[in-house]
Amino acid sequence: MEGTNKPLLLPNTVILDKTASRAGVTLTIADLNQWDNFKRLLECCDGTQTTPQIATHLSLDITTVNHTLASLESAGFIWCLPAYQAIPTPLFLAEFNRWLPIWVHKMYDQQIWQDLYDGKESASVLIGWAQENMHYTRSVMSHMPRAIHYADDQIGHDVQFRHLSEEWDHYRLFMAACHDVGIDQAQLDQSPPLASTTSITRFMGNVAQMGTLVYNACEALLEATTQNGQSVIDFYQTAGDRLELPQAFTDKLIHHLMADQKFEHIDIFEHLLEGHPTLPAQKVTQIFTSCHRLANWFEIWHDDIYQHYHSLPLSGTHCVSTSSDQLSGAHYASSTI
Repeated sequence: MEGTNKPLLLPNTVILDKTASRAGVTLTIADLNQWDNFKRLLECCDGTQTTPQIATHLSLDITTVNHTLASLESAGFIWCLPAYQAIPTPLFLAEFNRWLPIWVHKMYDQQIWQDLYDGKESASVLIGWAQENMHYTRSVMSHMPRAIHYADDQIGHDVQFRHLSEEWDHYRLFMAACHDVGIDQAQLDQSPPLASTTSITRFMGNVAQMGTLVYNACEALLEATTQNGQSVIDFYQTAGDRLELPQAFTDKLIHHLMADQKFEHIDIFEHLLEGHPTLPAQKVTQIFTSCHRLANWFEIWHDDIYQHYHSLPLSGTHCVSTSSDQLSGAHYASSTI
């Protein structure tokens, strides 16, 4: 640890039962008799004290403190910088990629997905999910142009405009999938989105006003499943077969996934970061807060889809009984050192 660095314990660290946990990693110490000293060390990592100051304050050997802090930094528990007004982009990106699979897991860690895959759930749930995705993907015309307007720079403006030109009509694939299971256009036109679907649209509209980087961080989260494309295709195909859905319906879902892969939307966020050697601390906070909240919203959304659609007849459309206003405010491995 450099003498000018001021270690900072990162958010979402949980200290419990002589372990420290964060972002899927659990740490303990070799000598549990030193646990109280370890906790005091963590408490001193507030971003205002240098490593020598911490060692002096705790009356600990500087070599021991340096070793422990290096282990904490390597495990993703602390950052060690001289100041935190601006965060080096590689450091930020490592932290973002640490959280990305955790957010995705939260978004899709519901029993309904396994039950759909096993053919144990009603096909109306998967059809309803496609219908709500039709509504959401159509709504990109309400928030992605706003992201263009609030772009951080010309590069962000141009990249966002290209994304819109590639994305704006994807709702038609979900619409066609609904047609393939017997839902005609008149039914779709008379069937408004669920309150949770509308709430996510509003959320993305608010995020768009924070600038291109925050908006595309959330978009990276939305596109993350394309990184496991074959697994998603297997899910669509297996669930469709076991639920006895038309192959044409399944093909539309797969087509949408492959279109996103072709346009490489998952890479947009990292491409935008290439022009930023550092990020303002406020922007970093906005990105992580927004992605955490979006993951929470998806958990709510998928539960809402299940609750609404699982008991509907396959040919039915939904009538929203919960207003958007009711939901629009609902927010949001182990090692030893």
